[in-house]
Amino acid sequence: GIPRDRLIGYLRDTAEALDFLSLKHDLQHLDVKPGNLLLVADRVKLADFGVVKSLSEKQHSCIGGLTPSYAAPEMFDGRAGRHSDQYSLAIMYYELLTGRLPFDGSSMAQLATQHLH
Repeated sequence: GIPRDRLIGYLRDTAEALDFLSLKHDLQHLDVKPGNLLLVADRVKLADFGVVKSLSEKQHSCIGGLTPSYAAPEMFDGRAGRHSDQYSLAIMYYELLTGRLPFDGSSMAQLATQHLH
């Protein structure tokens, strides 16, 4: 994994971007994962806004573009929550610190069960 001090700095950059989306614009990124982070001059930039959803929309699906290994439990029900990206960030932190994901399911159903329970 990545040394903890360096990783905390990277996650701080990511969290600031997610807070900006959520607090200033009422949006959730919904695809927070290592592949959507760009390391530029030792700072992290959040990328791939293809599945961003507005939390003010009452009717919308969140299943399209879902990356099950990082998805918050409510995402498996097709609904985004105010803290969905924070959950994904925590999963990513675990993976980048330890070198492995916290859940080892090999199918969408297995991962959904593991995230939910």
